[in-house]
Amino acid sequence: MLILSGEQHLFSQLGRESLLSRYAKKLNTYKNGDAHMSMGILSLITFVIWFVAIQEFLKPEKNQSNRKIMMLTSAGSLLTLVLTISLFQTL
Repeated sequence: MLILSGEQHLFSQLGRESLLSRYAKKLNTYKNGDAHMSMGILSLITFVIWFVAIQEFLKPEKNQSNRKIMMLTSAGSLLTLVLTISLFQTL
């Protein structure tokens, strides 16, 4: 009588290729999900940056910080460009 360890038994039941292909499919699923989640987080950050920039624009001119406006506009534009490129790559 042949006694197999748990790992050997699993390989003998499923076959090496099917086990590896199942593992690869799981990895691809997680990578796609992570990409969508990171794009969602990036879009929320972009929204917050533009919201803060608009709030700065709405202040009276004497209270506006030109440096803050430039930084927020630059960051918002860059992140918007990244999101736009990512959107067109998924189409």
